[in-house]
Amino acid sequence: MTAEPQTKAKLPHLSSDKQLTFIKLAVLSMAAILSFATRLFSVLRFESVIHEFDPYFNYRTTRYLTEEGFYKFHNWFDDRAWYPLGRIIGGTIYPGLMVTSTTLYNIMQFMNITIDIRNVCVFLAPFFSSLTTIVTYLLTKELKDEGAGLVAAAMIAIVPGYISRSVAGSYDNEGIAIFCMLLTYYFWIKAVNTGTLLWATMTALAYFYMMRMWMEERMDEGRWSFDENERWTVRDGRWTRMDEGRWSFDENERWTVRDGRWTRINAGREWTMGEGR
Repeated sequence: MTAEPQTKAKLPHLSSDKQLTFIKLAVLSMAAILSFATRLFSVLRFESVIHEFDPYFNYRTTRYLTEEGFYKFHNWFDDRAWYPLGRIIGGTIYPGLMVTSTTLYNIMQFMNITIDIRNVCVFLAPFFSSLTTIVTYLLTKELKDEGAGLVAAAMIAIVPGYISRSVAGSYDNEGIAIFCMLLTYYFWIKAVNTGTLLWATMTALAYFYMMRMWMEERMDEGRWSFDENERWTVRDGRWTRMDEGRWSFDENERWTVRDGRWTRINAGREWTMGEGR
């Protein structure tokens, strides 16, 4: 009795280059998934909600943009913010976060994916953290090599400082701004190394997107302004206008908003920001 030859199933043979590419894709994919998953603990514990004060304000403005459109959003005077003075939304925020969320929401609605704008806002930061791992890999690869890029991608996926600013429900500017900053750096390095106009243009566009995203109203650095031509800072607990250095807020002064401008009302006569003394 002759034994029939048994055929053994063989795995498709991959060349060393293909094996290396597969390993890189696997490590990068795991880093992106890990980056997204580590930021979902707040959702698993507290459900899909917006956390803290600034994220909820950003969510309110995003919902208004989604329902009313950009024109009304840009000219919206919110009487519930900076109460009792109110706030002119279009001139006092950087709308990149809201526009990004609204764009993703409209894309999913176009694809017949039913989702509420709140869930888009909740999961926006974890989604962009996954994209950050990919951009970090590309940036580090351009600066060093692919091995260093994979290590950098894995590290930024779990770095505590970044996780604290990009958890699910923390709908704030840093959740996207870090991605935009690294993307700008990557395009800039590519433009310097290649010297091509394409990468220079991509750098300019990425930088513009980052500046529409990043909140520059840092009061302690004198960059928070009520008027685009004026700069104010906090010195010794008082508001001081930096372009003249003469006027400041103190406890004996009262200010209000009239016609969209800050006006002092208790100094015998009204003085409006932008006017001479």
